[in-house]
Amino acid sequence: MGFKHDEVIMKLFIDNTKTYIQLSTGALLLSITFLEKVLGGLATMTLDIFLIGSWAAFLIAIGSGAYYQYLAVKYLESISGNPGSEGILPKKLRDPGTIFGIMMVAFYAGAVLFTFMAIMRIISRSCA
Repeated sequence: MGFKHDEVIMKLFIDNTKTYIQLSTGALLLSITFLEKVLGGLATMTLDIFLIGSWAAFLIAIGSGAYYQYLAVKYLESISGNPGSEGILPKKLRDPGTIFGIMMVAFYAGAVLFTFMAIMRIISRSCA
């Protein structure tokens, strides 16, 4: 194992991160489309904690995904052995695994919050 192994593994994680960023972006757009087309338009939209929470979670997933990509490249740079690459980041930030975890938790939290909000609104709309 060595730098080449880490480079291959990090590329897989970076590709996975791109997917989560795209899914989170799509989920933000889907939520607006869902509110407009299924629930009767943005003019009648009421913001609730679940909707705002899902938007916040998806934005956190996008931001942490982008930050993860940056950290992944910096991590590879720091272990590459190239002169000047050591010490670019504090030791705690050289391992981007925590940021990757935050991205995944935020994405799934956003998905759960949005799904819960959608179900609650559809049920209340059909009961009215």
